[in-house]
Amino acid sequence: SLFQMRARPALADPAGFLYGLGMAPGVSYFASNSLCAPSWPPAGGWQEHSKNAVLGDAIGGNNSWTTGEGTQHGYQASERTHDLMVRDGNFDTASTAEPFIEVFSAGNSGAGGVFLARACDRVWLHDAVVLNPHYKDMGNLFGSEFWTYLLPRHCGSENARRIAQQRLPMGAAEAVALGLADSSLGADKTAFEGRLAREAAKLALNFDESLAAKVARRRAHEKEKPLSAYRDEELRKMRRNFFGFDTSYHVARYNFVHKICKSRTPVTLAMHRNKTCQPTMRNAS
Repeated sequence: SLFQMRARPALADPAGFLYGLGMAPGVSYFASNSLCAPSWPPAGGWQEHSKNAVLGDAIGGNNSWTTGEGTQHGYQASERTHDLMVRDGNFDTASTAEPFIEVFSAGNSGAGGVFLARACDRVWLHDAVVLNPHYKDMGNLFGSEFWTYLLPRHCGSENARRIAQQRLPMGAAEAVALGLADSSLGADKTAFEGRLAREAAKLALNFDESLAAKVARRRAHEKEKPLSAYRDEELRKMRRNFFGFDTSYHVARYNFVHKICKSRTPVTLAMHRNKTCQPTMRNAS
C-alpha cells in the first residue's frame, strides 16, 4: 500500500474526525498490489514500486514481502536498489531526486533506534527517556544507520567519539545538551502531549521555509560527502564484525537472541572494577 497527502471524501463526526479511511484526517492512500503483477520482481526492477508511488503523489509506502532470493545472503543488488530508492524514488528523472519513505513491516527490528530517530528533522523527548546511543556492547559492533554522519553533525566530532566509545546510557537532558535531541518536553504525560502539539503547530507555521533550508543543507552536505559514502564505509566495517576473525559479535548476538544475561555488569558501567578506566565527561559543544 502506498500513502499520499491528499484528503478524500469520508464520513465525518461532529468533531471532524474522518471515518471510513482507517487513518488520520487529511491523509489518504491508494493500493499497489505488486504481488499480483504479471512478473516478480517487477519487469522494470524494484524501483517500479517507488516510481509508481511518486507519480501518484505518494510520499511513502508500507510493505511486507520478500524478494524471493532466500535468507542469509547479506547485502546484495536488491538491497542496494532499495537504499537508492529512498533517496530518489523515480530513477527516470535524472536531474531531480525525489526522496521516498520506505517502511517494511515484515518483522520486528531493534538497535540503531537512536540514530534512526536523529535522522528526523526534529527529535523531542519525554523527560524520563533514557537513550543508549552506541553499538559496541553488541560484541564490539561498529553499527550503521548513518550514525557516522548524524552523530558528528549534531554533537560535534569529539562528543561523537566519546558517545560511541563510552557505551553509557544517556538521559533526556544530556541528549538535548549534546544535540542528540532538540528538546525535552516535560515529565508529566498530559503536559508532554500538550507541549508536543504546540511545538508541532509552530513547526507547521514555517514549514516551507524549514523545508527549503533543509534541502539546501542536505545538498551542501551531499556535495561535501555523499550519504552513499557514509553507508559504504559503515558496511565495510560491519562486514568485519560479521565475517572477520573476531567472533565476539556472534557470541553477543546469540546471547541477545536467546535472552542469556551477562554473568556480570560490564566494566563500562561498573567502572570501579576497571583499574585502567579514567572517566571522561561528555560536554555540550
